[in-house]
Amino acid sequence: SNSAFLDAFNYLSCNVKINNLNPYSLQGDKVYIDYFNKLSKDYYELDISNCIDLGPVLFAFAALNHGGKFTGTSRLKIKESNRDLAMKEELAKVGVEVIVNDNDVIVNKSLLHKPLVPFDSHNDHRIVMALSLFLTQFDIQINNANAINKSYPYYFKDLEKLGVDVTYDLN
Repeated sequence: SNSAFLDAFNYLSCNVKINNLNPYSLQGDKVYIDYFNKLSKDYYELDISNCIDLGPVLFAFAALNHGGKFTGTSRLKIKESNRDLAMKEELAKVGVEVIVNDNDVIVNKSLLHKPLVPFDSHNDHRIVMALSLFLTQFDIQINNANAINKSYPYYFKDLEKLGVDVTYDLN
């Protein structure tokens, strides 16, 4: 599922090449490709119950595009953070209205603006990587970004290699 965070940049006017993904994988998160294609074209309702770890990146991606409705979200509440509420709080910082219900999340199409305060990681690696998509729009700061160490400690170094302007202190 970490490939989804990098591949999202391809839909946001970047050029990222991801090698060695197995097209026959049974991993549920590979649906991100279909979901990104849909969300980049229009507002969609998507079931993420079988790919719950994609929630944060899909919410950020929807915020940067046409919005979307995501069903099957109840398990987001029991991850490293309460991911649906964390993303609601963080996306509000760039002007995005997010409605969180028991088992669905609605990300409304909104006029984005530069955040006036830093994003917060909520100590969750997937929140950090999802919020990093906003680097394509604004200079941002993510407090406690070292949460990425759980799954992808070199994430920001890899973004730098791709030409993204990143300044970070992961200590």
